[in-house]
Amino acid sequence: RGFELVEGMAVRERARRRRCIDGRPLLQTPFTLDGLLSDDGCRSLIAAAEGVAARRGWLSSRHRYHSTVDMPLHVVPRAQYAALRSLLDGTVLPTMRRRYATAPLRIREAFVVKYEAAAAPPPADGAPAD
Repeated sequence: RGFELVEGMAVRERARRRRCIDGRPLLQTPFTLDGLLSDDGCRSLIAAAEGVAARRGWLSSRHRYHSTVDMPLHVVPRAQYAALRSLLDGTVLPTMRRRYATAPLRIREAFVVKYEAAAAPPPADGAPAD
């Protein structure tokens, strides 16, 4: 029993170290790919997601610690899903693999996440907001 406890603690510590980004500068900045989707491509994806959401609703309870309003990518129209998966598999993952020098990567889950900007608070000096 004592060995199992110590081994369990060691496994948790190794996992904690793998998740730690201290001293790993590439992991401390967001990964972005400018121009991956055109403006029209973004608008089309948003419209498709909003269309699905009008019928099914957005999901908001799947993530216990990092709540989001989202939907799985696979629920958008099939042709659009195939095109997006092609971009993920053919461009995003290979670029990430090169940048982070990893073994082959794969997508476990892909989501369309809905963000809404909050209204800006009025200026502190009472001047009209732009």
